[in-house]
Amino acid sequence: PATGSTLFSMSGFAGYMVGAYLASVLFKYWGFDGLLAFLIGPVIAIPLVISLQIRLAVERSPQEERLKHNMPFWPIFAISLLLVTVTTVFGSLLPSRLDEVGYSLDYRGQAVLILGLGSLVGSLFWMVNAHKMGELRCVLISVALGAPVYLVYMLTLRHSQAIWLLAVVGFLTNAPYPLLLAMARW
Repeated sequence: PATGSTLFSMSGFAGYMVGAYLASVLFKYWGFDGLLAFLIGPVIAIPLVISLQIRLAVERSPQEERLKHNMPFWPIFAISLLLVTVTTVFGSLLPSRLDEVGYSLDYRGQAVLILGLGSLVGSLFWMVNAHKMGELRCVLISVALGAPVYLVYMLTLRHSQAIWLLAVVGFLTNAPYPLLLAMARW
């Protein structure tokens, strides 16, 4: 479950981040008309999903999973709510803040891409370690290590090289969300 949840949610998250970068490049060269290139994906994907008859996965025995992992839902919900709020607000407002500081459209797209790639790599790292250390422990460690990095980035974002801190921010703080999804299933 942790593997499936991680791969599914981080694929979508990575698509969002890569899309932000591609959109900045397409817009820079072709304006709004360049964004029409994003219509190619659905035109290809929708017929594929229909023709391949892709269906949602159904769990075989959720009771067995629930017995192995006995944790109340409310702590998971509280951590998830805080984590999702912070990562969503940060990811959404990052390009606007970088614009206020004076960075180019390309740089802002790269910043979102680096954040997303860090999140993708981090989610795979924490997914592997969740089997050894436990999901909740991985979530708590990553968030505890990531919070100071968030602060350092916010204090240094006027320096163009601070963009690389976004990979660490993504690796530590955006990455554990799929683990929370897996835990919420129980």
